Amino acid sequence: MAKRKVAKRTTRKIRATKRASSRKKVASKRLDGEELLTAVFSYLSVLVLIPFVGVRKRNRFVKFHLEQGINIFLLEVIIILATWILNILLAPAFFIGAITLFVAWILLLVLGIISIIALIQALKGKLWKIPLFGDVKIFSLK
Repeated sequence: MAKRKVAKRTTRKIRATKRASSRKKVASKRLDGEELLTAVFSYLSVLVLIPFVGVRKRNRFVKFHLEQGINIFLLEVIIILATWILNILLAPAFFIGAITLFVAWILLLVLGIISIIALIQALKGKLWKIPLFGDVKIFSLK
C-alpha cells in the first residue's frame, strides 16, 4: 500500500516535470536572429505585417508569436473602429462620446502593456500565452 502511494507520487512528479520541460523546450533551443526579430515585430502593432508577409521560416516559436501579435493588432483595430463609429453616431451626446474615448484609451493602454510583456517574454525565448484571451484566436496560421 505504501509502495503504491510512493509510486503514484513519483509518477505525478515525473509528469509535472515533463509538462514544465515541454513548455520551455523552445527556450532551451538556440534561437537565431530572424526568429527573435520576427517575435519582436509581432508585438509592435502594425509592424506585425512585416513578418507576416516576409518571413518564410515559420517554426512553432515564430507561429506562436505571430498569431498572438496579429490577434493583438486585430483587437486594436476593432477597438479603434468601434470607437470611431460610436463617436460618429453619438456625436451630439458629448458625454457618451467622451466616455467611449476614455474606455478605448484604457483598453489600448492595456493592450500596449500586454504587448510589451509579450515582447519581453519572446526575447527570452518563452512561449507566453496572454492571460484572458491567449486561447482566443481571431486569426490562426496553418
